[in-house]
Amino acid sequence: MKTRRISIGIISALFAASLAAGARADLGGPSNPTAPPLAQNGSAFTYQGQLRKNGAPVNASCDASFSLYDAATGGAQVGGTVTSPTLQVANGLFTIPLDFGWNFNGEARWLESAIGCGEAPTILTPRTALRPATYAFALPGMRTVPGNNDGGGNPTMNVIGGVVSGAISNTVSANSFNSVVAGGVENRIDNGSNRSAIGGGTGNIIDNSSILGVIAGGNSNIINGSIWSAIGGGLNNRIDKSSDYSAIAGGIGNIIDNGSDMSAIAGGIGNTIDYGSGLSVIGGGSLNRIDSASLYSAIGAGQDNVINAANHAVIPGGYANRVEGDYGFAAGRRAKALHDGAFVWGDSTNADIASTAANQFIVRASGGAQLIGVASPAATQLTVAGVISTTGGVKFPDGKTQTSAAPTPSNMIIVAKSGGDYTTISAALTSITDNSAANRYLVYVAPGTYTETVTMKPYIDIEGAGELATKITQVGNPSGVPTLSGADNAELRFLTVENTGGFDFAVAIRNVSASPRLTHITARALNGAETDGIKNVSSSPKLEGVTASATSAGGNYGMYNTDSSPTINNSVISASGGTNFGIYNATAGGSFTVRVTNSQIAGSSFTIVTVPPTR
Repeated sequence: MKTRRISIGIISALFAASLAAGARADLGGPSNPTAPPLAQNGSAFTYQGQLRKNGAPVNASCDASFSLYDAATGGAQVGGTVTSPTLQVANGLFTIPLDFGWNFNGEARWLESAIGCGEAPTILTPRTALRPATYAFALPGMRTVPGNNDGGGNPTMNVIGGVVSGAISNTVSANSFNSVVAGGVENRIDNGSNRSAIGGGTGNIIDNSSILGVIAGGNSNIINGSIWSAIGGGLNNRIDKSSDYSAIAGGIGNIIDNGSDMSAIAGGIGNTIDYGSGLSVIGGGSLNRIDSASLYSAIGAGQDNVINAANHAVIPGGYANRVEGDYGFAAGRRAKALHDGAFVWGDSTNADIASTAANQFIVRASGGAQLIGVASPAATQLTVAGVISTTGGVKFPDGKTQTSAAPTPSNMIIVAKSGGDYTTISAALTSITDNSAANRYLVYVAPGTYTETVTMKPYIDIEGAGELATKITQVGNPSGVPTLSGADNAELRFLTVENTGGFDFAVAIRNVSASPRLTHITARALNGAETDGIKNVSSSPKLEGVTASATSAGGNYGMYNTDSSPTINNSVISASGGTNFGIYNATAGGSFTVRVTNSQIAGSSFTIVTVPPTR
């Protein structure tokens, strides 16, 4: 048989039209959400040929088979073999659907035919080159491949462009759907990364389960198991697992680690947002790091800056700055905000400057600092609530430097309502523990009224700002506790001591086995069942310029002495309002001496009286 004269031709226009229609159906146009799903064309195409035998058109039922190859001769078969034992040929023409699967990826393909019409099939040569339709050139290198079912029972397609052959081809896993690799080389979308896209570049990977991920381009960038995340470009950037809704714009070697969702790195090199540091940002720079468990934190730029386990922390830039406390702020060079709420700024000096406690404001400015006020408040351009500490003093506008605004002499303690060493006299006395004959102290009490009970201590004098300026006061009590108790080897001067009563006893000053000096003192007691201006028990105080008074409706004693020998000079002692004794002396039988010079003693009942003790 002259089988070699059998020939087959391609009606290329019809074949090309079928390919173009298939491509158009795969790519689709704008979707209509109310319309039913479109039927998928699949991978089959319609092949039409012309068959002649010995120059004449064939009219017969023929045994035919068709195979696809990747070369004109030899090469490897692509896909399976399509057979038709009863191919109907009329006037030399036939039509048959051929399906070799999704093996048209842009690489060249050749069709090999074997046909026998009443005789054994003969392989026809040469193989027929399959050519694309003209409009298919508008998308060179593009191909569509089927994807996984979309979960709603609908078949899906993926689109791949760029290099689509050999070891450097771009790939989309069949287990992902509606995903795109638009171009580039060796780019890959892996399993379960549905509706994701790689724009181009080289070696970029959207790894398993990275739904709706995007890599625009660049080289060797990876999204690994994070949804709705994106890498703009750059080299070796990575978003790790469960860092959903995160983004790296570009740069080199930047990393958003596991579990840092909704975070971002704008660029730079070697920057890291560590695991569990969600909603954080690094703007750029080099080798900056937001360590683990640092939520809502930010590094603007700079180099080698670190936020470590600190929420709501900020480093705007600079070099080697560090924040380790919530709400901390560090800037400049080697500033360390190591405590919550600390604000630390370092100048260009190559040395650490660090916080030592929470909520500190620390600035190192070796070239000097200026604080310039604003129009409001006009009266106080700079207000400081607390203590200002300096090492070099304060320089005033006249050029003078003062290291202490009010130098305090040694062994002198100041009590004041504000600005002193203490705010109470009792606290000042308690603070002194080394008082002695060779080491005397002065407690100076600034103007004001101090409501407290005071017990003097030996070798410690108490001095006020004047009887009209400084006052110690207290209410009375049932047990007779005085407003002030005296001590040996101590002086009380230039102030008023008052007891306002309201109980059984109202005693202003009491000395028990104690003989202080009382100089320019006003001692006033009011409103007690027994009211004593000064009460002495086994004591010998010395009074100079003292005014002592007792006033109530009960028994009033300007001075009440029990076995005591006071010395009174240039003083006024009085009692009024009830049963009144100027000076009342009681004794258990021992001797005593009361010395009064240049003084006035007044009591409407008794001026000076001495009786055996009744209590």
